[in-house]
Amino acid sequence: MKQWNELLRQFDQELGKETVTKWLRSLKVIKFDAANLYLDATDTFQINWFKEYVAPLLPHRFVTARGKPIKIHFSIGGNPCDIKKKKEVVEAPSLFPSDPLQPHATFDEFVVGKSENLPYKIFSELVEGNLPLGGYNPIYIYGPKGCGKSHLLMATGAALEGQGKRCFYVRADTFTEHVIRAFRSTSLQEFRHAYRDIEVLLIDDVELFSRKRATQEELFHTFNRLHTAGLQIIVSSALAPQMLEEIEERLVSRFEWGITLSLTPPSLEEKEMILENRAEALALPLDPPLKSYLLDSFKNLHSLIQALEALALRLPHVKGAPDLEIATFHLKDLAEKEKETFLTPEKVLKIVANQFGIKTEDILGKAQNKECALPRQIAMYLCRENLKMPFLKIGRMFSRDHSTVMTSVKRVKKGIEKKEEGFLLPLSDIQRILV
Repeated sequence: MKQWNELLRQFDQELGKETVTKWLRSLKVIKFDAANLYLDATDTFQINWFKEYVAPLLPHRFVTARGKPIKIHFSIGGNPCDIKKKKEVVEAPSLFPSDPLQPHATFDEFVVGKSENLPYKIFSELVEGNLPLGGYNPIYIYGPKGCGKSHLLMATGAALEGQGKRCFYVRADTFTEHVIRAFRSTSLQEFRHAYRDIEVLLIDDVELFSRKRATQEELFHTFNRLHTAGLQIIVSSALAPQMLEEIEERLVSRFEWGITLSLTPPSLEEKEMILENRAEALALPLDPPLKSYLLDSFKNLHSLIQALEALALRLPHVKGAPDLEIATFHLKDLAEKEKETFLTPEKVLKIVANQFGIKTEDILGKAQNKECALPRQIAMYLCRENLKMPFLKIGRMFSRDHSTVMTSVKRVKKGIEKKEEGFLLPLSDIQRILV
């Protein structure tokens, strides 16, 4: 149909060829006549997207040779589907609620180590007013599980709300649920009001948007709306922007518009301080043996706090520090789970070797060919970045001088910054396994 094809060419310029290919060219033309076009859609998402973004652009453009509007009829799998605009139904204000902010997630409870913590400093400046909202937009913070990303986001949201700012904190999976609910209940206007009539949007774990095309589409438009208005956007992820998988390039590029900050897992000293602070908040005394057991058995901060909270829940009537033997018994299931998932240098080596189809002995060996050198550099980088191993210790593990390890780590970082596929592609797959 000539008019339809011409319309698609026009939308290539207005909406972008990628968007048109995904949402419009994928519509199957069933039949057409002088005044009607029958299209078969993949699902109701595609039809509702058409109604929201395309239908308003059609008057006086998608017409017959005599200037009369061409009517579009939809079906799904051959079954007719009426997309006439439904009367808006006002839903309860809680239809798209934000996720709750944890009471303990405050700036006072966030433990800052001896070295400068740039993310903490940036968020503190934002809250104190020394950095204007929208000054860095977006703020993208990333790091492995348990490094404090969610804590900082919630602390920032709570502090700004205390100043009267309209903040909206949400996890990525909740955002996805909201998008699905908005389409299914034809409540897109309410959804957009919830996410756009705000001053600060905070989204946790954006890597979970991978392969969710409808969610990414709506996030893209929400991002543009807030960014254009100069409203603050803050997102967190387990991965750096360039390491994200199955997320549209246009979204990734927007994540890189502002400032990107990395968070590292806390040191043993910092974890001990966090453990003590959280135990005090839970009114659960810890003696040295129990504290040592928790720190030795739960290396990841997330699992450490989870174990502490589980202990407080399972022993609610114990006065004083729980007996070590009793505590060990009650945390046996979590300790076993931790052993299965705990990351070690040996696991890093095995994962990297499997990714490149070589043996761990090849990585640890003396060969300097590319097939062994590249995996070796990546393994050294992961031991440094994910496990925080000292350069000397990594050097001993690989039978190399510590200066060689430093050079290898710098080379991988440079490759990531320059977006070299030789580093990005394998690292993306490996990090997905490690996360």
